[in-house]
Amino acid sequence: MNFFKSRQLSGSLLMVSLSALLTASSVTTFGVFASAEKANSEIHSDQIPYSNPNNRELLDSFVKTFEAGHDYTKWYISNFIIEDDFFQNGWTTDNTIFMENGDVALALTHRKMAKKPFSGAEYQKKGWSQYGRYETIMTSAPGSGIVTGFFTHTNDYFKDPHDEIDIEFLGKDTQSVQFNIYRDGREMGGHTIKLPYDASEEFHLYAFEWTPTEVRWFIDDKLMFTATDRDFDIPDAPQRLMMQIWTGNIFEWHGKARFADGASAVFRCVSYTRLNDDSAEKCSDKPELLSQSVVELIENGEITKTAQNNN
Repeated sequence: MNFFKSRQLSGSLLMVSLSALLTASSVTTFGVFASAEKANSEIHSDQIPYSNPNNRELLDSFVKTFEAGHDYTKWYISNFIIEDDFFQNGWTTDNTIFMENGDVALALTHRKMAKKPFSGAEYQKKGWSQYGRYETIMTSAPGSGIVTGFFTHTNDYFKDPHDEIDIEFLGKDTQSVQFNIYRDGREMGGHTIKLPYDASEEFHLYAFEWTPTEVRWFIDDKLMFTATDRDFDIPDAPQRLMMQIWTGNIFEWHGKARFADGASAVFRCVSYTRLNDDSAEKCSDKPELLSQSVVELIENGEITKTAQNNN
């Protein structure tokens, strides 16, 4: 969710045990979009395809680690305030922190911004992407009131419909993660996965694959949930890739703001692989990043700086 987004809470969130899913026979690991050909040829719903009238040029596949700091030519650090009651924070460049070990932290602080009682952080990839696989290696931020997001988004601010695909963590329950999609302003309703670990303390790989007919979410390369166009209209507008930490006024969802000053989510790797791109490098190609930072891997000679920082 980002500053353009308005949320309607679903009546209930589905709770699924990750440990049960990890042993289920239906669990698959990521190949190279095995059903992509079928997905491109079979459109099941009555949704009207988005024709990209803004003629957006789509990004190539990329993988990004952050040991070189901020690249302003390819990434954007948000710095603004939205004058509404929904968000209880503004966004400041001060809260996007590039760490010595090559990680980037997004912090939520008790510093006021104008009439907002808190300051948050948002980091965006410049440009537009569409179908493919999106990955991150990260930890979420702990504390009641906090929402950590890794997601794609567009809306009428960009002269688009409101389309969005979400991976979200609530700081009040760091042993769960929520998946959601929006198509033209309508939301599917959050689907919650219960985790057998604390997402704020351990690095894990989170991903979603987006095709014309479905969205599939993964944790550590295990398929967790699938939304097909038989269930809900699948987004198809090109979108912006974002990472974000914020707090708002949906207390029944994210809880009241009772988090420690400076609570942070940490991102170690972000990648996007275009649909049917078999050769692109991605975060999941380096499982070592789950236990070591990129700087540690470079110092140990396990990877090179240029190989891991190409976008």
